Amino acid sequence: MLVLAPVCAGDFVRLRGSETQANALALPRGTLLTPAAIGLLAELGRCVVPVHQRPRVALLATGDELCELGAPPGDRTVDSNTWGLSSQVLAAGGEPLRLPIARDDLPQIERALASAARCEVVLTSAGISVGERDFVKEALANLGIALDFWQVAMRPGKPFAFGARGAQLFFGLPGNPTSGMVCFEQFVRPALLRLQGRAIVERPLLRAVLERPARKEKGLTFFVRAATRVEDGRLFTQPVSRQDSGLVSSMATANSLIVLGPELERAKAGDEVFVQPLDGFGT
Repeated sequence: MLVLAPVCAGDFVRLRGSETQANALALPRGTLLTPAAIGLLAELGRCVVPVHQRPRVALLATGDELCELGAPPGDRTVDSNTWGLSSQVLAAGGEPLRLPIARDDLPQIERALASAARCEVVLTSAGISVGERDFVKEALANLGIALDFWQVAMRPGKPFAFGARGAQLFFGLPGNPTSGMVCFEQFVRPALLRLQGRAIVERPLLRAVLERPARKEKGLTFFVRAATRVEDGRLFTQPVSRQDSGLVSSMATANSLIVLGPELERAKAGDEVFVQPLDGFGT
């Protein structure tokens, strides 16, 4: 036998307790069970651990102008909102349940909302503004659900409603696709993560250098769809070309949101701004 290197006592020996000490906390409450966390539990011999149930989320689109995906659209608009929102629910750990489209009819909307009684969260798309045929607010009131507010000082997403009945949460999202997705990011996603016991529910705000100027209305917080990149260890960001809240393509091409506070009217190229990364950021 030829020994090519010295061998010290204890080399390549893993001692009992070197991974986790007796009575030490291995994973704190609220930890997301990643592959590494599951591997640690297996190593510790834990076959079963208590976890939070994935929240069931009902999604209801309202409007006479809508039709289901796959149906001949004619002069109607395909309901894309609840499909995009369902994907956001899945990414946030929830279980989406798409309900059939409800027409602009108060009794029909009430029946649809009542059918979601077993869901922990209900999301509605459209029908919460001040139009003559926006019945969601009235339907919720008839079901004993009081809204705590129904407008927020932000764009996109100013028409937004929140209410609760017992432990069940109701979120009224605007009908414009981008507005609904941005409202989901700011309000619904943190709520779903909290229902799952997560300790951290807010997305981080990162500092980035603005590459193109951005203008906004003073007094409102603007969430500008943006493309953010890393170069030489720094973040650089610029708004995507089209910011119309009715264009879902502006969210599809964005990987982040530039957050401009209510005190601002404009931001110049070269200014340092805050960006909120979205799913897919950095990929």
